[in-house]
Amino acid sequence: MWEQIANGEVLRIAPWVATPRDYFEQLPTYERQRLKVIAAGKSVHKAVMIGKSAARLWGLWVLPPFGEKIEMARQSKSLPVKTKIPADYDYRKTHLPDNMVSE
Repeated sequence: MWEQIANGEVLRIAPWVATPRDYFEQLPTYERQRLKVIAAGKSVHKAVMIGKSAARLWGLWVLPPFGEKIEMARQSKSLPVKTKIPADYDYRKTHLPDNMVSE
């Protein structure tokens, strides 16, 4: 797998998720962003999606994703070390009541 990522056959869309480049690039922009959000959600264990990222998971339409970051919040109100956060992720400190979080 790492060799396929290195030669460009496979595209890494989240820390633990990769997809064939040809398949991913033929998708519409909004669908690519939705897949990135899903992959990010599968790659984190202590965060929840918020904002546009959560809207995409629920199938809601949002403005075009030019430069859009994947938005997440941590229930512990602490953020991961910045050097370990992918560039297109945006973590926020916030408290979300349990009734506002779904799986």
